[in-house]
Amino acid sequence: MIKKLLLTIILSFSFLFSQNYIDALSPFYGFKGSQSIGVGIGNATVAGGQVIPEFTSNPANLGLQRFRTIELTYTSSEFKSSSNNLPQSSFGTFSFIYPIKVYRGSIVLATSLEKEKEFALSYQDVDDYGDAFKQRNEGKMKNWHFAVASEIAENLFVGADIIVPYGNIDISREHPNISPDTIGFTQNNEYHGISATIGMFRRISKHLNWGISVDLPKKIDINEDFTYNDGHSPSIRKYSSTKPLTIHAGANVLFKYFNLFYEAEWTDWKNMEFSSDDLYSSGVTAINEEIETNLSETISHHFGGAIHVPFLPLHLYGGYQILPEPHSDENRNVISGGFSYLVKQQISIHGAYQMYYWDYEKNNGSIIKENWSQLLFGMSLHF
Repeated sequence: MIKKLLLTIILSFSFLFSQNYIDALSPFYGFKGSQSIGVGIGNATVAGGQVIPEFTSNPANLGLQRFRTIELTYTSSEFKSSSNNLPQSSFGTFSFIYPIKVYRGSIVLATSLEKEKEFALSYQDVDDYGDAFKQRNEGKMKNWHFAVASEIAENLFVGADIIVPYGNIDISREHPNISPDTIGFTQNNEYHGISATIGMFRRISKHLNWGISVDLPKKIDINEDFTYNDGHSPSIRKYSSTKPLTIHAGANVLFKYFNLFYEAEWTDWKNMEFSSDDLYSSGVTAINEEIETNLSETISHHFGGAIHVPFLPLHLYGGYQILPEPHSDENRNVISGGFSYLVKQQISIHGAYQMYYWDYEKNNGSIIKENWSQLLFGMSLHF
């Protein structure tokens, strides 16, 4: 059964205040979703083209947008594990897409502030020493996007997206059967980074398109502030983690009343790099060796579909995702659905629902069902 990485992240913080390969991985591991249509079709967006007037995994899709668009979304989510839950709600995305009038082809500029992912955990278990503990972790990663896309030849579009991620995760731990002043702790990690995505979209015919994009290596700088419940704070540690490049590839099939979408997402996590000026070089080397030993490459599969209801400005979406764990041979699964409705000629409303689900094996061998679900609501102005 899946040993959930979110819990592994927490258990990895030893009282010796040391880092390991899980610390390097944690900024890139969470629950993704803040845009309605993308979530609705299971994030199978690399070949979304004109069907998805949002930021997608392929910035070249923006080159097919013909209307200026302002989008705003709000999200409400909840992590559930047995009798424990952790609700969160926040701003999702604000984006602005601006096509520039040109004599031939297209040029589109766009910017966005999006909540890329959430970190969520509320849990009770026993540690490796048999002591009961309560754990809570919550936070988010946001991205600033600055993108440009263009049709460089007939039916061939390219795009680039500069990404500035930032965020935090707050962690707290208590041992109810032991004095919390001697063993409990709180921790705050602040994240800042830089990355970019480049992509290409190709129209083969009016019914078939394909797309490919590459997320260039993403470097995240982490400031880790760790404090015991008795007030003792060993120090603030600073280190960096660089995610290796990710390749997205897929296609869509478009008909009058329905569309199909597929995207594969490949990352070789063994190539992730950890660095720090606060640790001895031998410690940094050991962590990078742990990364090579414990992590593997993953291929995520994203499936989506859309139905365009006849005689109504209503569109319905559905999706399914298979997300392999980078540290094991287990998967998380995601189901989703959504809608968009054109209220007036220039205003549309949209929403989506998704749920991640998996089995978790506790340290005593029992199996419990866990999930993370999210509702999104938004509005777009097209002009």
